[in-house]
Amino acid sequence: MSDPGGISAPSPIRRSAPAPPCGPRKVARVTVAAPNERIESDGSTTDPWAGFAAGPWREAIDVRDFIQRNYTPYDGDASFLASPTDKTLRVWDHLERNYLSVERKNRVYDVDTETPADIDAFPAGHICDDDDVIVGLQTDVPLKRAMMPNGGWQQQDVLDRTFHENA
Repeated sequence: MSDPGGISAPSPIRRSAPAPPCGPRKVARVTVAAPNERIESDGSTTDPWAGFAAGPWREAIDVRDFIQRNYTPYDGDASFLASPTDKTLRVWDHLERNYLSVERKNRVYDVDTETPADIDAFPAGHICDDDDVIVGLQTDVPLKRAMMPNGGWQQQDVLDRTFHENA
């Protein structure tokens, strides 16, 4: 079949009848949970809000309401805390001897003026190489400060060029 413009219409698609099933069909067991329930691996359901005081935070995101209804102040002392481990004491001792005392004496331990500060500008930093402890260091060395010029690095480059041209 063709139209006057010379474009032919697609021929109708012929579908065969579905093949009959080969033997009995297996049907998976489906567990349906209520809107505020979670399905556990064993098929049982639990209420994720069990133990929390009800409030508007259940129907909409309302962090303030959740905290006000569910926060319980702790009035005890620190006796429940564990003592520091030997590894923790060694790391703090290393930090004190090699970094903190130097910073107290010099006021600034070190500043990297070559690397623009960014989330991935520095490799992983270790406090103690022998303990291999990484504690969210912002640079590659503890207490080393990264340069974050006001206005960004592009503005700093423009200011540097302007300064050197006029000097």
